Amino acid sequence: MTATARAWLVSMAFLLLSSLPVEAQELRIGLSLETNSIDPMFSTTSSNAMLARHFFDELVLQDEGQRLRPGLAISWQAVGPTVWEFRLRPGVKFHDGSAFTAEDVAFSLHRAPNVSSAAAFGVYTRAITQVEIVDPLTVRIHSASPYPMAPYDLSVVPIVSHGIGEAVTTADFNSGKSVIGTGPFRFVRWVPGDRIEMARNDDYWGPKPAWTRVISTPIPNDTARVAALLAHDVDFIDVVPPSALADLRSRSDVRLTQIPINRVEYVHMDSFSKHPPFVTALDGSPLEKNPF
Repeated sequence: MTATARAWLVSMAFLLLSSLPVEAQELRIGLSLETNSIDPMFSTTSSNAMLARHFFDELVLQDEGQRLRPGLAISWQAVGPTVWEFRLRPGVKFHDGSAFTAEDVAFSLHRAPNVSSAAAFGVYTRAITQVEIVDPLTVRIHSASPYPMAPYDLSVVPIVSHGIGEAVTTADFNSGKSVIGTGPFRFVRWVPGDRIEMARNDDYWGPKPAWTRVISTPIPNDTARVAALLAHDVDFIDVVPPSALADLRSRSDVRLTQIPINRVEYVHMDSFSKHPPFVTALDGSPLEKNPF
C-alpha cells in the first residue's frame, strides 16, 4: 500500500451581489454533499464538520493556512511532559444564554469518542486519559505519554453544552432540540434532502457574520448545481465541476475562488477478495487463491 499527500483545488462560485445591502441579505447555498446529522460529534466527514462549525466552536481554531489560532481557548501551553493547560475565553455564551465554562469542555471531550458512528471522534481523543477542571476557565488535558498533537487534535472536536445532559442522543440534535452551541449561527430547522436553515447569532463572541440568514440546499448533481447558480436560485456553490470553469470565468456576474486542500490518497491491492478481478495466472486461468 502506498499513500501520498497531495494538494487539490476546491472551486467555489459566487453570484456578485454587491448592489444589495449586506446586513439585510439572505444567503442561499447549493452544496455538493448533504450532512447526515446535525449532531456535531456524529461524524468527522467534511460535510458534517463544515455544517457543525456554523453552530459550534472548538477550543482551538485553524485559519485558511491551517495555522492554529485561539478559539474557545485563548491560550494553551504544555505545563508538564504529559499535561496541556488551556485557558478558556471569558464571557462566551451558548445559544440558550448559559455561560461557557470548563465543565462544557470536560463534557464534550467525554462525549465525543462515545457517539456511535462509523466516523467517530475517538481518533482525536484517544490519547486523553483525564480532563482536569482547574477552575471555571482553566482545564488541563492529561495523557499517558507526551502528546504534542493535543492542540491540533482539539481544533477538530466541537464543544457542546453540558446542559444538554448525559442522555442526549443524535436524534435530539437532528430534531434541533440539542443544537446549543457557541457558534456564529443559530439552528432554525433541518429538512433532510431539502434544506438547512440558520440565523445569525448576534451575541457571537467573534466577528459577526455578514448574513442574517442562511439557507443551505443539497444539490449533488454538478450540472444542476451550476444551473441553480446561473438561474439565481442560489448565491453560492461549492465544488465547481472543471467542465464549467471556462464559462463561469467569462461571466461578469460570477466570481470564482479556488483554494488548495490537503488529501491523502491510497492505492491498495485487493487483498480481501477470494478471487480479485483481472488477476489470473499467466495463461489466463483463475488462481486458486488471492496472491495479494
